[in-house]
Amino acid sequence: MGCGPHLVQPLVAVFRTYFCTTVRTFRRQPGYAALNVAGLALGLAACLLIGAYVVDELSYDRFHADVDRIVRVVIDEGGEPDGTFTGPQFALTLPDAFPEIEQTARVLRTRALVAHTDRELGINQRYNEDNVLYVDSSFFDVFGFEFVSGDAGAFAGRDAILLTESAVPRYFDDADPVGKTMTLSNVAERTYTVAGVLADPPSTSHLDYAVVIPYGAYYAAHGLPYEVYSFFWPTGLTYLRLAPGSDIAAMEARMEAYEEELREEQYATQFDVRLERLSDIRLVGGYDAPGTLPQVRAFGAIAVFILLLACINFMNLATARGAQRAKEVGVRKSIGARRGQVAGQFLGEALLMSGLALVLAIGRAQAALPWFNGVAAKELTLGYGTLGFWAALVGIVALTGLLAGSYRALVLSRFPPAAV
Repeated sequence: MGCGPHLVQPLVAVFRTYFCTTVRTFRRQPGYAALNVAGLALGLAACLLIGAYVVDELSYDRFHADVDRIVRVVIDEGGEPDGTFTGPQFALTLPDAFPEIEQTARVLRTRALVAHTDRELGINQRYNEDNVLYVDSSFFDVFGFEFVSGDAGAFAGRDAILLTESAVPRYFDDADPVGKTMTLSNVAERTYTVAGVLADPPSTSHLDYAVVIPYGAYYAAHGLPYEVYSFFWPTGLTYLRLAPGSDIAAMEARMEAYEEELREEQYATQFDVRLERLSDIRLVGGYDAPGTLPQVRAFGAIAVFILLLACINFMNLATARGAQRAKEVGVRKSIGARRGQVAGQFLGEALLMSGLALVLAIGRAQAALPWFNGVAAKELTLGYGTLGFWAALVGIVALTGLLAGSYRALVLSRFPPAAV
């Protein structure tokens, strides 16, 4: 059964009455209204900033399409974290032993002096890049990092190099870098041809880079064969993309046995193999970092506590003015208002106050965001362009209004007219 005009019009009339009465109350008590709105706005602004931090931490590496199927191999020694590094051959042989593995990708992080020289144009740009990655071409099959120009196909050789959008102007200004040559020096100087440009990695990626080079070039730069035949010489990171529904715990047990077979007998039981989920690397932590999950939980609890304090402050102010509003309740009931109508009026006032406070809170949070980013060492935004942000705001307004208006709606609305 639909809602016809005979139902909609009375509801509109009720809401109009509630709104007009609320505005009239605000005009009669401007100090009380301003104090309540300001208190709620301060609490909501703090919640918005803390919420932006929590959402940012929870979203690390979530932009990859197959995030739930990507894991990283970790080697533990004697029950203690030994490192995330594995030998180059380990990743290459795993797919034959484990049919659950769809794709592997090796990553080696380093620093290097990167340069571009063009004598005709008088260009000689040199920079010490801290975020240089040597990766397999399958890196772009496992992860969801995007190309701005070029593709992974041109990256298959050892003499290709990729730059991020933010790195290109350092070397080429506004010129198209594709096809131009660059040199990279770490152990030895080597020349590469720019094969493409990558979009900058999102700030919520645990892998950061400005320059990307084929994995095999690492060995060439060191004067080593294209592939070093070593399973456990700790050179790089090994990532796996698993088939849907893979049992990671069972794979770890089998991989442990596989690793023991490969090692020399005296080291066979010394090391343990673990598989870290990509989504856990930032939160749970490990060898790279202690993990931010305790911080996320603590900040989430603080945000809830602040919101509750703001609501309790609202209810305390409402209680202090309870006697004055009791007279209003008595008059309303004496002319026929039912308890539900009175309770609806009080909840409507609280929701309107909550909405006004939220508008003010957004302005306060936006103004404080640069300072908060400096403290948190992040580049947070409030997410105005996402549906989830606005849905969360509606939920906060409703929750805050219901909590803050519950006292008057449940207690003051019960006052009998005769007693008042």
